[in-house]
Parts: sequence; C-alpha cells; structure tokens
Amino acid sequence: MRLLDKAEALPLLEAELRALPAGSDCPACALVSSDRRAARSIAQSEHGLVVLNRFGARERHLLVIARRHVEHIHELPWEVYADLQLLAFHAACLLQARYRPARIYTAVFGSANPLPMSYPHLHVHVVPVMEAGERARSTRVFSWSDGVVLYDDDEAAALTTELRALWPPTTPPPALARNG
Repeated sequence: MRLLDKAEALPLLEAELRALPAGSDCPACALVSSDRRAARSIAQSEHGLVVLNRFGARERHLLVIARRHVEHIHELPWEVYADLQLLAFHAACLLQARYRPARIYTAVFGSANPLPMSYPHLHVHVVPVMEAGERARSTRVFSWSDGVVLYDDDEAAALTTELRALWPPTTPPPALARNG
C-alpha cells in the first residue's frame, strides 16, 4: 500500500479509468459488471456491491456501488436505496468490530457531472478514520488533502478476502441490540 498525494493519484486514476472495457461510459457500471471486480467484491446484494476503494481516502475505505446506473437518489425506489444503505451499515459494523476506528464516515455520492475524483453513478463511501482532530474532519477526509491510499493487486485481494470472511458482522452494535 502506498500513500500518494492528490497530484500523484489523479493521473493514476485517469489511467485506470481509460483501461476500463471499451464502450463503458460509466466507470462504476464497468466496475460492477466486470467479472474481475465482482469476484473481488466483499459482499453483494440484489442491488449493490461492496468493494475496497482502490483509491481510498483512508485505509480500508469501502464503496457500496449501485448495480444499475443511477445518478440521483430520487431515481431509486425506497427498497433499492434501503438495500444499498443496509450494505453500508453492515460494512460500517464490520469495520468498527474489526479495526475499532475513532469514527466511520458514510456518504452517498455520485456527481451529476464527471469530476476527477468521482463519477456520475450513485455510490456510498464507508470510510474508517483512525485519528482524531483536524485530520479527521470530513472535509479533509473526502477531499484527498491528506493523500490517497493506493493498494497493489495482492494487497487489495488479501484485504478483500479478509473482509469477505468476516461478512456479515456477527453482532449488531450495542445500541441496536438494546433498541432492536
């Protein structure tokens, strides 16, 4: 795993996007439909796929990607949105139980216009943040201002295998156990 600054990471991300299958207008659609990526998923549901973010804001940064192309939340029926959020919830519980981060951010993204660090396809970020203080502010985490975590293929496969083996989290958080 390498920690790159944003200026180093952006050309690598662009190269990865150019390497997607021909005719792929949407990088997320190509990732979800790719046999290789699906084989490397941590978890799947009818409506989404959980994968390790190859260009993560922090270590173990996960993405929940909608299987069908959708750019806006309002385009989703509640059942689909709820399914994606359930995947994000399980991902956050797994990361909390296994790594004990100081906090976990979840954020629904999908820019209507392509951006260097995003794409027009709804996805949910699940980001464990180990530190506290200024570096833990959401604006810093999601801006790549503190660098970008880049895994090589073997590291990504090993971490994916580890997380897949732990999926789904075996016990809900204590608050849910009491209130559920």
